[in-house]
Amino acid sequence: MKVGWIYKAVLIGSNGSGKSAFINYDKNSEKFFKNFRENIGLDFHIKKVKVEDDLHCQLQIWDINPAENFYFLIPSYFRGAAIFLLFFDLTDPQSFINLPVWIDIIHAFSEEVPIVLMGTNSDLKLAVPYQDIINFAHNHELIGPYFIPTKRGFKIDLLFNHFAEILTGANILSKREKNYLKHNLGKIIESSYNEKSDQRYFNLNESDSISTSNLDDLTQTNELPNSLLRLRDIMRGEVEYQGSTKIELSLEERKELAEFLTFFKYCPICNSKNHTSYLKRFYFSNDKNKIKIKQQLLELMRRSVDFKKRYYNRIIFGIPCCECFDKYCKTF
Repeated sequence: MKVGWIYKAVLIGSNGSGKSAFINYDKNSEKFFKNFRENIGLDFHIKKVKVEDDLHCQLQIWDINPAENFYFLIPSYFRGAAIFLLFFDLTDPQSFINLPVWIDIIHAFSEEVPIVLMGTNSDLKLAVPYQDIINFAHNHELIGPYFIPTKRGFKIDLLFNHFAEILTGANILSKREKNYLKHNLGKIIESSYNEKSDQRYFNLNESDSISTSNLDDLTQTNELPNSLLRLRDIMRGEVEYQGSTKIELSLEERKELAEFLTFFKYCPICNSKNHTSYLKRFYFSNDKNKIKIKQQLLELMRRSVDFKKRYYNRIIFGIPCCECFDKYCKTF
């Protein structure tokens, strides 16, 4: 059977959120680079989904969980991602509180890549209110949520088929299979409820509930791990590429950075949007060659105001995207 589509799926979430357990449920996926997790925090799997009689979709699944000293690699891990699976543990409220920061991290890379919300341990004693999860997914325009039990036996293949449907636009799931996803993995199973409790969802007393109305407030407090906040800063380009110290900018420098990001926002060849995080990392780089190039680009940016008036229909300035750079510039 031929490969008709190849897509990269990235699994992310807080430590212990169930990413690795989820992918290891699937005995049909092929695992590569088995010792990479200990070294750079990466497991790599291949999952093949049949789309047509003679074609299948190949999902390249990247399960990432690097130590802090390898955070600078995460932008490289994200590159080329077609879909993100964002995990949290239904028995761990902190993993739910961390979700807005994970979304910030993804959006620093791209705001256009779809995100699927995945809750794990759905058959244990749960600690996050169901309605809060539904509201959170709706407010952030996420796909799902889907709820994964600890026990084997659920039809994990249907989830991968669903992901392939999202990416290819093909009709892969039958009506019966879609109903299974909706009623078995799209809701919390009844055994997770506390029959002795008056609460409909998740064995919570009213005082223990985490409301989505104050979730953003919680993310602004010390409730969040410093390592996660540092990762967000790295993705936003607010710290040096491999450094841990925030760069303090003057008002004039902030203005210059904003103009730089706006000027070079789009690829001049294909007009696709450049990743802001990559532009910022280039701007803040301490590499001597990059600093020299940056100064030349800033000077070109200032002088181009006059160029645009005289040659507005002839000259286009910009920084090529990764794909166009590889295609047109890398050989030079």
